[in-house]
Amino acid sequence: MDASCHRRFACFVAMAAISASSGCSSPSDSPSTELDAAVPPASVCATDPRVVPYGSGLEKASKDGSVKVRFVDATPAPPSRGGNTFTIELVDASNKPIDGATIATKPYMPDHAHGSSVVPDTKPLSGGQYVISNLELFMPGVWEITFTIQPAGGSEQTVVFTLCIDG
Repeated sequence: MDASCHRRFACFVAMAAISASSGCSSPSDSPSTELDAAVPPASVCATDPRVVPYGSGLEKASKDGSVKVRFVDATPAPPSRGGNTFTIELVDASNKPIDGATIATKPYMPDHAHGSSVVPDTKPLSGGQYVISNLELFMPGVWEITFTIQPAGGSEQTVVFTLCIDG
């Protein structure tokens, strides 16, 4: 139980014990304590088994293994509610950089069955790196970030990362 829940429970027990109003206030009326400030808010989904924790170097391969997506950087890091920018690296099965690919990025919340109306932009760099900007993750929860990749001269591949976005 969090501190607010403990206060409500203690208030309920005190009221029941004396069968009278104890003057206990609701959590919104009570002043914040040092204990409340010291307890960080719980993540909305970090313990969800679908979620992979973000980190530079986080990597996942397409189903056939011909394309791997690796996170190089994120702003903010870790990704959070609001606008995000990812720098990713595409490599082939031999870890050679893939330049000249077309990438479509789709953010989607599986628990709410919706995505974002904002379409992310992709800018190619060199050495297989690409910047994905305008990635709007507008609410906390589990987000699937799907990269649909069309390598020059290759077949279309899909790589999906499931991330927890806190609020």
